[in-house]
Amino acid sequence: AAGATVVKVTAQSGSMACNYIVFVGKAAHEEYCANHEPVPSLAEEWLIQCLINQRIVAINEHPSYTDFNKSSDA
Repeated sequence: AAGATVVKVTAQSGSMACNYIVFVGKAAHEEYCANHEPVPSLAEEWLIQCLINQRIVAINEHPSYTDFNKSSDA
């Protein structure tokens, strides 16, 4: 609804143009950044809140948007 495209990103993925990358867990973020230019970490909670609010919310609006402590592989 917001015009997003879901792309599976792995450590072996090549460069791609995008505005945000949402990681499922801290380990996924660390693996990506080990092989690519570091990017801000966005947790699933940010994506969920974008859907609930029907808009892209600022990534710094709430600590849970970048907090992976609740994730199973934190």
